[in-house]
Amino acid sequence: MSNPPIVKSQPAVIPINGERKLTSLYSVIDIDEDSEVTRVRVRDNVLGRGYFELGGNILTPNVFHEIPAFQLESVNYHGASFFTQETFTVQVYDGGLWSNQATTPITTGNVSPVVEGVEGRVSATDEVKISDYVNITDGDNDQITRLMFVDRRNNVGGGQFFLDGRAKTQAQWFSIEIGDLSRLRYRGADEGRDVESIGVMAWDNYSWSEITEFNMATTTEPIVIGEPEEVLTDAKRPATELFAAVDADGDSLFSANFVDYRINSDGGYWEYDGEKMPSATWFTV
Repeated sequence: MSNPPIVKSQPAVIPINGERKLTSLYSVIDIDEDSEVTRVRVRDNVLGRGYFELGGNILTPNVFHEIPAFQLESVNYHGASFFTQETFTVQVYDGGLWSNQATTPITTGNVSPVVEGVEGRVSATDEVKISDYVNITDGDNDQITRLMFVDRRNNVGGGQFFLDGRAKTQAQWFSIEIGDLSRLRYRGADEGRDVESIGVMAWDNYSWSEITEFNMATTTEPIVIGEPEEVLTDAKRPATELFAAVDADGDSLFSANFVDYRINSDGGYWEYDGEKMPSATWFTV
């Protein structure tokens, strides 16, 4: 028993007056052994925009044209001379059965959006707005309407996306409306340290951006330990004798904030590199 092939296509974008080979606009799945495409039927569905051509001859719009396999590489879609969008339909034959018909938008002259991601850090089990780590631009100022995200690791207790408190399946792409972006959260893993890659794409109603990848790292916050201490009048003691800091996931500690809370002219104070620091004011070293 033979099975029909399945043809799939994705929305395509080409430059004004540009060209794309027909074979680059679709893909075929055929589970039957030794099956191969012998003929293709193709049609562009709008008059006066882009068009298919075979060997320099324009193929009439709104009409299916049946192309034998040996001529497929000679069939190109030629973009319009202005910004526009239409659809095309394609169907393939494997020598025994015809596939489904796949109808897909094809856009001339669109500039695809660009997504940039910023490496992020989140404390274990805390949540951050993913919008803080994503920047989207569109060269021809089309409105971004949809986004797709994926967290790449499928691990119990690992980092995960949540929308309005509902968990998204790990390691699977999911789509959201642009209005949902402000409510999409990334929750850190149950324990630090955990690092995973995040994938994101943006849609401007004409084309998807390229996939952008960036990392989100879960980290355990450092803990400062200090006990009541005594300092003799006019004596000095290093801060390292008064406090200790530990980090459960082994991160290197690179800065610390200090403050003494009382403002009094003859009271104690912090000194940094020989300079007296203002009381009741946080400073960083």
